[in-house]
Amino acid sequence: MLMKKYFILTLFLIGFFTQVKAQDQNVNVNPKAVIANKARNEALNAQQKLGLSTEQFAKWYQAAFKRMDANEPLFEKIKNSQDKEQNKKTRQEIRENRKKFDEEVNAFLNDDQKSKWAAWKEERKNQIKQNRSEIKSKKQASQEENLEMIELEN
Repeated sequence: MLMKKYFILTLFLIGFFTQVKAQDQNVNVNPKAVIANKARNEALNAQQKLGLSTEQFAKWYQAAFKRMDANEPLFEKIKNSQDKEQNKKTRQEIRENRKKFDEEVNAFLNDDQKSKWAAWKEERKNQIKQNRSEIKSKKQASQEENLEMIELEN
């Protein structure tokens, strides 16, 4: 019985220290490596959806990395700023970076891939709109519930 308790305690301690070690490793991640991983995943997704060749995959990866690397500090700037005018300008820079990316990508895609790319972008745009409307409706429902609670309290 005592041996069983020591065994369980040992397993617990090993699990605990493994978890602590894993968390320490996540803290020291190179931001460029994160961007490179995101760009690779995007290029893999594009390869699957658009049927990119190996050469096109490499070009997509480079263009995506360049766009993400340029946009990352802009997203941080918006996140840390309360100035609406400055944020509006920053968002415009992000749009310009996306437009440059789109131009780079369209330069090496064939006609069939371009039409698939346009449909994919439209699909993502619609998903974003749908997500925003769902968030808005949830927020509105929450506000209505709060108003009802206030009315009940009074």
